[in-house]
Amino acid sequence: MIKTIKNTGEKLPIALFISGSMTARNRIYSLDDFNSLKGLEKKKFSVYDDHEEAESKDIEEGCGLPLARLLNEAGVENPEEIMVRSVDGFEAVIPELGSKRYYFPKLKENSEEGKELREAWISFYKNGKQVKFYPHPTIMFGQQGLNEQNKDYFAKGICSLTAGAKDRAFRVRGSALDCNRYFSLDQLFGLAGDGNYEADLLEITEEDGRTRRVPGIKCPDSFWTQELKITDPDAKIQMRAEEGLMPVDTENLYFFLRDPALKQTGAWDGRHIWEKIDGLLVGQEVPYKKDDAVRLPDTSMEDRDFYIRLLGPEGQERKYYYSLPELTDKFQDIQREEVFEYYNHNMDKGRGGIRRVTGHGFLLADLLRCLPEITGLEMIEDGSISCRICTKDTYKQRLAFEGNELTAFSYLLTFEQDQRTRTGLERGDTSTWEDEDLHFEKIEGQTPYRIYCKKTSANPAVYKNAWGLEVEIR
Repeated sequence: MIKTIKNTGEKLPIALFISGSMTARNRIYSLDDFNSLKGLEKKKFSVYDDHEEAESKDIEEGCGLPLARLLNEAGVENPEEIMVRSVDGFEAVIPELGSKRYYFPKLKENSEEGKELREAWISFYKNGKQVKFYPHPTIMFGQQGLNEQNKDYFAKGICSLTAGAKDRAFRVRGSALDCNRYFSLDQLFGLAGDGNYEADLLEITEEDGRTRRVPGIKCPDSFWTQELKITDPDAKIQMRAEEGLMPVDTENLYFFLRDPALKQTGAWDGRHIWEKIDGLLVGQEVPYKKDDAVRLPDTSMEDRDFYIRLLGPEGQERKYYYSLPELTDKFQDIQREEVFEYYNHNMDKGRGGIRRVTGHGFLLADLLRCLPEITGLEMIEDGSISCRICTKDTYKQRLAFEGNELTAFSYLLTFEQDQRTRTGLERGDTSTWEDEDLHFEKIEGQTPYRIYCKKTSANPAVYKNAWGLEVEIR
């Protein structure tokens, strides 16, 4: 049992945090850990991309170490896929890690001649220069075949890597929130939201007098004012833990990882220590109930242009089919307008820029709440479901996420949009940045939809050619 905690005043810059249900122990690699690495190796990778009619084939040289080495140190065995998160908000899921991947030195000639097996690589240098966002590494992968597009697996500046399901840190719920939230361990050290992925070093004194240091993070003001959508600023905030509900000093609240495996979240506010927590209650408890009338679509499978597939805990399956004419008629009363802003590294001739989209469409959470299997908003937000968006081009559809993100980030099935870019007109823009009026145009692509969400980077914020939503009920 913990007797006392104090802040040492020291910071731990985190270059990479490996966590997840498949780890025997989570691992933090600090800036010093990576700076002191010896014996880095150089490996070449063939890189292919053919996205949005912009085909590219290139050869890149990475310098670093095998990803398997870091996974082994965390006790991860035979992962099928991993999820990575970058300091700029980029997210990607890399599937089929166990498959053979290759380096094709004659990729540009479309030839397999001279191909070499290539394992996944953690690189600190690319083409002889430090990678962008160093010491956060770039992860590099070979190709399963000449035509596999592997460029989007090359995540730059990764700060967290998840093997298996995400380790949950804590949840926030209550009547004074616009939506309930779950926070996973891979999000913990980025709560400050200032781009600094670091931990406060806290010193714990056990009842027997032993002391040790543990990583923690102080909740910044932005956590309460921006990350959480608190609708009543005067609402009571309490910690829910083994001891029951207790008031919290929000100005001095720290979350920390209390065990050597870095999997158990505790909390401390200068007065109280909670060794095992469930999370925060903001306002009053909200009763669990069905809060929407059932409303089923009538579109046939042949006429569909979007679907929702529900997978039950015992393997049962149900599909619902939608079409744009039916959505804009039968579901017109839940149509929404939402504004999304995100960073796109392709804007301004590759220098990057901010894009703003005003979309008309339907919140995925609202469509789910119309189905009989979804008992209400609480079921979406309490960890009972996970989601995966499917796209007709299969691009990005490996990204899986917790159901609470549907409301936290306003996932919108969008059928028309006004699009503008701060750095000047780009392909697809319907307005200039300064235009006072909105100029909506229908979505064009392999489907009549895009799905947008309120994340800060284009990779998790935009799903083009949206085709379906798969929901797993736990």
